[in-house]
Amino acid sequence: MSELPELLRRLEAHWRRLRMPIATTARPGLPPERVRQVLSNRGLAAPGDVLHWWAWHDGADSYEHHGRTLYSVAVPDTRLLSLDAAVNLYEEHVLAGHSFPPTGYDGWLPIARHGNGSLVVVDCRTPALTATTTVIDRELQIVPADRRPSSLAVPVRWWVEFFDEGLWRFDTKKHEWIDLVFERSTHEERELTGLI
Repeated sequence: MSELPELLRRLEAHWRRLRMPIATTARPGLPPERVRQVLSNRGLAAPGDVLHWWAWHDGADSYEHHGRTLYSVAVPDTRLLSLDAAVNLYEEHVLAGHSFPPTGYDGWLPIARHGNGSLVVVDCRTPALTATTTVIDRELQIVPADRRPSSLAVPVRWWVEFFDEGLWRFDTKKHEWIDLVFERSTHEERELTGLI
């Protein structure tokens, strides 16, 4: 049994506790059958992690704050992609013949986007229970294999722990993060590359 659903529940509890906009702008999740069908139509598998991810939430809507449209972020500088946005982004590059993902990484689907343009991606080449997770940066470079978490639960666990320890705090009046800390003495540095 995957620990991902419980970790996602805990992450969302932090959003509500901190009164983050995403607590109300996150879209309802999707049925597993829909996720499988959408991915299958593109030659992609639907690992268990991916089914849990989009069953939890199908991305999040932007919102208005003092006349500005802002993205709802799940963790610092990271917004969740809807399934449609993820496959559109994938197709935009793959069908156009661009090297996205970089050569040899066909089947890596984006699930979230950092503000700097890099993408959190999961391996959708096989229908395993878990999905290897990594980041493709804006220059289309991918993190080396020895620095990739073996499951989507790994970065989500880190995100939850950063909230648990008070290292990530959100100012609901200014709609910005406060005194962010991205390093802890206990985290597994090798696997964190780009995921926090």
